Amino acid sequence: MPTKETPTSIPFGPFEVDLRTQELRKGGIRLHLPGQSFQILRMLLTRPGELVTREEFDVQARLLARSREQINALETRVAELEARASKPNA
Repeated sequence: MPTKETPTSIPFGPFEVDLRTQELRKGGIRLHLPGQSFQILRMLLTRPGELVTREEFDVQARLLARSREQINALETRVAELEARASKPNA
């Protein structure tokens, strides 16, 4: 959940994320993001300029345990996030 220091809406490039409604928009058009992908994006956006390690994803977001299979799942979600972010608005 956003804190008092964390804005509820974060613009970056052509995108805007609403942390309250868990929506990602590109040029005003809503893009679907599965829950884990959104949680990864949230963690990255609320820590601009900071390195976020795999272990922090595991501990702070409780997304993944430390097994190789689950690290692969994290990498898949990040790749999915990148693919969705690079799609044109059409």
